Amino acid sequence: MKQLLYTLLVALLVSGCTKKEDTFYTAHYPIVELEALINLAAENEAMEAEVEAWVLEHAPVQVGGSYRLDFNRFDGGTLTVKPTEKAETIVGDFTKIPAATEMTFTYGEQSYVVRTSIYMGEDQVTYQYFLIDLTEVAREALQNEAIEKVLRLEYTLHPQE
Repeated sequence: MKQLLYTLLVALLVSGCTKKEDTFYTAHYPIVELEALINLAAENEAMEAEVEAWVLEHAPVQVGGSYRLDFNRFDGGTLTVKPTEKAETIVGDFTKIPAATEMTFTYGEQSYVVRTSIYMGEDQVTYQYFLIDLTEVAREALQNEAIEKVLRLEYTLHPQE
């Protein structure tokens, strides 16, 4: 009987030691607006409209969608992406060096670098937005060498910290 009790106690201790890492911080980023910033070699409104439409259509997270970052490592953690308000979530990973303004999001077939910056909301609160450089991806997808710079801005309702 004692041996059974000790065995159960050891099993309980071992299971406690193998517990998954806890999340020590979670940040939620609901997307409220998307914007494309485009620089072309020559001014061409039709081409600019085509590139803008492509950027907004191919944004992996649309208005109403969100990102949730669960910091469970010193340099990142679990990324949960909701592409649209009603879509199923996709779980991936993000990496962020402490105090850096860049992070890498990896989920599904997506992997991209995100820079964070701030903007002033209409309510006079400072929020964060994500900036993603799509220049090379857009050049390749649209077969257009006139594209000099393409950025996607994803405005969030996550307050600046």
